[in-house]
Amino acid sequence: MFCPKCSQPQVSEEVRFCSRCGFPLSGVAELLARGGAHDDDDVATVNRELSPRQIGMRKGFVWMIMSVVLAVIVTIFTILKDDAFVLFVPVTVCFVIGLTRALHAFLLGDARPQQSLSKRRDALNANAANNAALPPAQSIPVPTFRQPGVNTSEMMSPPPSVTERTTKLIDS
Repeated sequence: MFCPKCSQPQVSEEVRFCSRCGFPLSGVAELLARGGAHDDDDVATVNRELSPRQIGMRKGFVWMIMSVVLAVIVTIFTILKDDAFVLFVPVTVCFVIGLTRALHAFLLGDARPQQSLSKRRDALNANAANNAALPPAQSIPVPTFRQPGVNTSEMMSPPPSVTERTTKLIDS
């Protein structure tokens, strides 16, 4: 098998990362095992999840629809009582909040769907169970450790300090 990123030949099929560039090869091995076809279930689940942009726009539209319903109710109260016109202020605020939320999501929201934390955790746990990241622990006994002895004949007195040398020079 060759690395699809740098074309480095791999030592064995069980290698999880490329030795040259570090590209993860576990997905490549699965893709080769399926004959180049991707798993349709994964694509279907990704397409069913909503992106942050879609979620934000839906929340904005809910606020705007809620303001329209409130506007109908306030209009009915205004017709029944002439002094209920003040209630149009909260309706307008709800509509502006919804419009702002929808515009914010449309202009600045991420269009890619994001997996939930539990799905990512389950995928990581499944990967860890299938392919251990580290080899099993090995016990290699260390021969009796002996600190090297200190040869005292080679020890020298520490060099004299600068002040002692200066004092000797002044005395002489």
